[in-house]
This record gives sequence, C-alpha cells and structure tokens, in this order.
Amino acid sequence: MRLLSLCQSGGGDMRLIIGLVLAFAVFTTGKADAWGKYGHVTICEISYRLLTDTARERVNSLIEADSEYTSFNRACLEADDFPRTRPADHYVNYDRALEKVSGPSCGDANSCVISAISGDAQVLADETRADEERSKALILLGHWVGDVHQPMHVSFADDRGDNLINKRGRCGDARNLHAVWDNCLIEHGVFRMGALERMLGWARFTKAYRAADRLLEELTLEDAEAWSQSEPWEWAAESYDIVRRPNIGYCTMKSDGCWYEATRRVLGRDEDPRTIQMTQAYIDQHTQLAEVQLLKAGVRLAHVINGALDASYVSASNKQ
Repeated sequence: MRLLSLCQSGGGDMRLIIGLVLAFAVFTTGKADAWGKYGHVTICEISYRLLTDTARERVNSLIEADSEYTSFNRACLEADDFPRTRPADHYVNYDRALEKVSGPSCGDANSCVISAISGDAQVLADETRADEERSKALILLGHWVGDVHQPMHVSFADDRGDNLINKRGRCGDARNLHAVWDNCLIEHGVFRMGALERMLGWARFTKAYRAADRLLEELTLEDAEAWSQSEPWEWAAESYDIVRRPNIGYCTMKSDGCWYEATRRVLGRDEDPRTIQMTQAYIDQHTQLAEVQLLKAGVRLAHVINGALDASYVSASNKQ
C-alpha cells in the first residue's frame, strides 16, 4: 500500500556596490547549505503533501501570516538566507571518539539542530503564541529537519563538517565533500536530469517537485510507520552512523574513533586540508542513500507538523 493515497484523503557608487558583492561572495564561500536549495524544497514538498487536511490549512494560514512567502517549500529556504538564521542550530558537532549518539545532547554546545527542532516544534504547537511567532517556528522547523538528515551536519568541528575535505574530479561545482552531499548528489543523482535540463534549470523548482513525485511513489506505509517512531536525536544518530561509514570517505576509523585521516586525528587550524578524488561510482553508490534521507526527512517533518497543528491527528504508528 502506498502512503500518499492514504494521506491525500484527508562610478564610485558602482565600485562600492561591486566591492560589497565581492565581499559577500568571499564571506559566504565557506557556508554550507544542507541539501542545497532544491534538496530542502524537495523535503518540504514531500512533507506538505503528507499533511492532514487540517494541518495543511493551518500551514497555509501561517505562511500567509509571514507575508514573505507564497508556499511552504520556498519558506523552508529562509534559514540559509544571508545573514544566516541561528547559525549554531544548523548542525551538531561531537567528539571524534564518540561511537554513537545516544541522547539529545548538543555535545559541548548550548544549542544545536536537535534542540532547535524540539524548541520550534513546541512553539508551533502552542496555540497561545501569536501566528507570526508560530509561522517563524514552522518555517525554521522545516529547515532544521532537513539539516539533521544531511549526514555532514552531524559530525565534527575541526573540519567544519567536512567543508575542509577538498575534492577533485566529478562534481566540478562542489569544492569539498560537504558540497557533494549538499548539491551534487541531488543535482546529478536524485534529480536524474540530463545535461540540457541542468543547463536550463528545468523551470527552477520543477525538478524538486518531480523528485517528490517519484520518492512518494516509492514510500510505503511500513516505512512511514517505522520512521515516525523516533525522536530528533535519533535522526541525528542515523546521520552520525552514516558519516562514520568507511565508504563515505569522511572518517578513517581507528580504535579511538573517527580520525581526519590516517596520520591526523583532527585537522589543526593551520594545517592544510586533505583532498579526495570524487568519482561517478561514488555518486551512483550514494544517490539511493541521499534519496532515503530526503524521504525520511519529509515523512518525519509531516509527522511533527501534523501533531502540532491537528488535534485529531493520530499517526499510523500510534494506531492500535
């Protein structure tokens, strides 16, 4: 049984401007947007289609209250706009010796993507709050749930979530391993587009909508039930398990945890980053994993929003 059918029932001035543009480009070059623009759109589009009728109507009204966006999936991009919203809440860093994530701790930080999900979900569900406040919580929640399912956002501080693992080879527009997961696996794997569609942009958001179509066709009720029976820290635990896999190319596993590379446990501040070779085989091997992470994020986001905005919502996992 496919889940979607069940859910759908219910001069000087010019020089100054150029200088500011260049400064902005330099300032933002190292910033990583989890899943890239269209990955986030795909997640929030999946989520929106899985909402109950009641929750979807409430989402629509909350997006209208924000006044800046016309759709939920586009609003999910806001947290990555410059200046970035709550930068520390886009990720969680752990010690390289940690074997597995076993609770909602943010490591050494006061806040992280795990606490951000829980906090904004509570605000969204609080009917005593103003619509403007709940709208902002909804928009950020959509982004945080996407972030925690991008494995490189659950990793280590010294290499900035593998932004300091350079790459050469395939994915020419991706400068590092993090960017491969943000964009290349999406554009060259999940979206399954030819060169012409990529060059033309394929009507901007259309590629994300077509990816959502296909992924929802593959979603089963059994998977949705299993994925909904978990907490945000467990989503982080799944991502952390992924980054430690040898075939991801992030960790060199030793007895005391994940090393930056075979001869360096961590990347020192003044040390040169290592470089990996990106291949088509890597993209082919990990595209399905990226698809699963996108789909999990969409299902779980819908579950959280339904629970917050529909008092009559009973998830499949809670039915007796």
